[in-house]
Amino acid sequence: MAVFFLLLAFQPNRVVNGAGHGALNKHMAQHVLLLPILLLLLYQLVLHVLLLPAKDLTLWSEVTLRWLLLMGVWYYALLLTTDGSSVKNRIKVSLIASSALVGVLAIGQYLGLLEFLFPVFEGYDQEVYSVFGNQDLLGGYMALGLVLLLEKVFQSHRSTNRSNKFMILLVLSLILWALVLSHSRSAWLAASIGIVWCVFQEREQLTERSLGKWAAGASLLAALILVYHIASIYSRIWSTFSAGDIGGRLRLWFWEGAMRMIADHPFFGVGLGNFGYWSPRYLADALHDSWFPVVHHHNNIHTLHAHSDLLEFIAENGIVGLAILVWFIYLLHRRRLLYKPVTIAFFAFALINPVLRSAPHVLFLFLYWAATDTPSDTAHVVYTAKLPDKFRLYSKYTGALIALLLLIAHGVVVLVPSYLLAQAEDTHLVWKAFPEADQPYRQELAIQAYDSATHWPVVPAQTYENFGILQLELGNYNQARALFETAAQRLDTGGLYWHLGQTAQLLGNLEEARAYYDQCLYRWPGFEPAITARQAIFPSTE
Repeated sequence: MAVFFLLLAFQPNRVVNGAGHGALNKHMAQHVLLLPILLLLLYQLVLHVLLLPAKDLTLWSEVTLRWLLLMGVWYYALLLTTDGSSVKNRIKVSLIASSALVGVLAIGQYLGLLEFLFPVFEGYDQEVYSVFGNQDLLGGYMALGLVLLLEKVFQSHRSTNRSNKFMILLVLSLILWALVLSHSRSAWLAASIGIVWCVFQEREQLTERSLGKWAAGASLLAALILVYHIASIYSRIWSTFSAGDIGGRLRLWFWEGAMRMIADHPFFGVGLGNFGYWSPRYLADALHDSWFPVVHHHNNIHTLHAHSDLLEFIAENGIVGLAILVWFIYLLHRRRLLYKPVTIAFFAFALINPVLRSAPHVLFLFLYWAATDTPSDTAHVVYTAKLPDKFRLYSKYTGALIALLLLIAHGVVVLVPSYLLAQAEDTHLVWKAFPEADQPYRQELAIQAYDSATHWPVVPAQTYENFGILQLELGNYNQARALFETAAQRLDTGGLYWHLGQTAQLLGNLEEARAYYDQCLYRWPGFEPAITARQAIFPSTE
């Protein structure tokens, strides 16, 4: 994403200058939307890094860098769109094309043509996930693309020729088919809300003959796709109201955990990106003493997100962050962006999904806003004359320098640690498959890989835990314990307490092992290995 920033250094002066006298001022109405996000990041820096450090500053850094990069692309897109409607149109067409491409990949996966790109994983029950690795994120992206396509049709149907109409119908069918294949009920809901809102806003055009013919053709295509998949659609929707709806019941569990987190940290939150650290404890509280008359369905997977961006935002940022969010929404209202169909669909999807952590979805929204006309706001006119040459030069190369620094920081904080962890995991997982004579050499390779990963300046907590598991398998119990204890500074999962309990038991620290097993079972009720191990140590206790 920061490549956009770097390109700013090589753009003609007219881009940085805002295309002449006063052109930049017209778009200051959108530039001001960056201020609440910057204020939120500054607030998080002061509170959860300098004053009250969050549990996992690595996650905080990763989320902060992602938002800075996304804001940079948004700002750059705003500079590009000062030239008028042609650039805005190209941005919207590009967004629709990206949705169609993702949809084609999803359809190819469904038809079994792209197994080399999207392999079938054992135990993974999502039939289609395309480039996102998740059916809900796939469906959400298709929903945004579909709503944008319909909005564009309403705006330009009078000037669309026959060949373009055919292309639009083809793209519509691809996106709609991929949306159906995603089996994402929340995406279907978001798309429905966005379409209804779009039709409501443009209802006066529905009587026009040119649009009526197109609408008839589009409706026929949609009906054919929906009828073809009617059985799976009906089954998926009907499952929402059944006791076997695992996805829906898990969300209720996640949401109560998020509410408990908010109740304990109401004013300042737990820190940006730190929902995942606190979630095991609060989800366990919800299991053992629910606030609601329900028996939550649960699993032993580490829950990193609340599956509701609003709840997760409040949990991480508190009431202070909520006030900043209200200000941001007010600015969207002032600029009429809040009432755009794509915005409505995005917010509807975000209410029951962790979409704010998906860079492609947020980038889609930011670029859509940049390509959308907003009323100029004279209260934000800050400059009316042509910008001087020195300012233009400094602006270009300062932006490039910032982008370069962000790219380096993203590599140090996110890319390299992830790569080193993946390399170590691959080496770790395969050593047992080799002949016994080769295993000591392979074990040493795995140790070296983890050692390199733990000596990088930024180390994910998962790296320490996985290295500890390797040392535990090799019988190096003291080293394993030290690694697990390091991981425990930034992890609070049932799995980590299980490994700590195993290590303590093998070292002969039985009381300590029981305490760790208790912590594991509190977070993972019914985890048989921990129950068996605890009973083996203290058979007379409950």
